[in-house]
Amino acid sequence: MVMIVVLAVLVIYNLRLSFTIARLKSKVQFKQPQDLTEVETEKLQKIAKARRKWVVLSQLFFWFSIYLAVMGSTGQLLFFMILYVVVLIVLNKYAMLSTQAIIEN
Repeated sequence: MVMIVVLAVLVIYNLRLSFTIARLKSKVQFKQPQDLTEVETEKLQKIAKARRKWVVLSQLFFWFSIYLAVMGSTGQLLFFMILYVVVLIVLNKYAMLSTQAIIEN
């Protein structure tokens, strides 16, 4: 029961974060790639590199959760679903960082 509540809270937080990012992207003006400074470009490259690692981890947790839905117990499934949602939250944080890096002042 506790794991279900934790999963629900994390999913709600992830949705709110996703909506915040979507609103931010729709309301602001972004810099063109040629207008980015070298420091901003390096920052975006570091974010993209770290983000790729988290994407691979999220895919691993997703497919393992699918496997556990068929073969495992409910407790195992909930545990890996929670891990998957936590990784999605981290990915959304990286999306927020990259969005903030390319917003025009």
